[in-house]
Amino acid sequence: MVPAASMPEPPPERRPSRLPFTALLAIVIGIVVAIVVANGGFRGGAATGSPTPSTPGVVPSDTGVVAEGRAIPLHGAELGAATGGRVADVPVKAGDRIEAGATLLRLDTSAADADVASAEAARTAASASTAGAEAAVRQAQANVDAAEASVRQAQAARRSAAAARDQVPSGASSAVQRQADAEVDRTAAGVDAARAQAAAARAALDSATAALDGAKADEQRAASQVDAATAARDALSITAPFAGTVVSVEPAVGDLVQPGQVAVRVADLGEWRFETTDLSETSVARLAVGQPVTVTVDGLPGADIPATVESVGGFGTSSQGDIVFRVVAAPTGAVPDGLRWSMTVTLEIETAGS
Repeated sequence: MVPAASMPEPPPERRPSRLPFTALLAIVIGIVVAIVVANGGFRGGAATGSPTPSTPGVVPSDTGVVAEGRAIPLHGAELGAATGGRVADVPVKAGDRIEAGATLLRLDTSAADADVASAEAARTAASASTAGAEAAVRQAQANVDAAEASVRQAQAARRSAAAARDQVPSGASSAVQRQADAEVDRTAAGVDAARAQAAAARAALDSATAALDGAKADEQRAASQVDAATAARDALSITAPFAGTVVSVEPAVGDLVQPGQVAVRVADLGEWRFETTDLSETSVARLAVGQPVTVTVDGLPGADIPATVESVGGFGTSSQGDIVFRVVAAPTGAVPDGLRWSMTVTLEIETAGS
């Protein structure tokens, strides 16, 4: 019997080979890089394409500084009454042209009018008292003058009596001598009495003068009270600090306003500035006065306004955990019609490295 031919043993079963972990990681990283490059994630070097848009308040590596801001009038004022009250009159409306000193809003002045009237009555009474005191001083001065004249007359009478006594002959009787001496004594007493009256008149004049000083002081205080009452009444009205345009009027007649509440805004719309208050420390370090700026107004597309940096804040304030600075740009070209106070603008500031 021929032995059967031996069958070859089948080859061992192959298992799918596995890549090492490091190789897989390298492949994944390569795919991610390819996706990022395809989407423009890397810039610089030989890469081309549009630069990454600048974010307001952030300094890109290859552009200037871009920040959001607002339009503000060079001369603008937000006005409110010094004291609260109810609005009685609003003689202007938004858009009106006004002159300096024009009344823009008036609160109810009925109580203030009564205070002014009372103060004026007190001043009138004080003025009358002053007039009476002045008349008393004039009378007292006249009394002093008369008393001093009486002193002079009494002194003259005494001198005459003394002269008459000196003329009595040495051989005159003792009765004649006694009579002459008595006349001298009488006139001397008259001098003393006149002097006493003059002293009393001068004392009365001093008293009248002091009363006049007091009356004048009272009148001055009364006048000050009138001024204070008038000022308090005037404070119930808002007047224009300069000529310009009424931008807004907040309250209406009958509304109750609080002290210091902004009621009226006025501005000179002929001159504008653009300010930003959100520039970071890194951004502001690249800025200087005179750098060119291009201003675009969000509400007025297509109108680029040339400007220059007018001021760079020297003091930073805290805002949401960051220190930010105020920068103001002044236009060097035409400002488009329709620009309004607080319109949002974008400032693109050219720096030395841009």
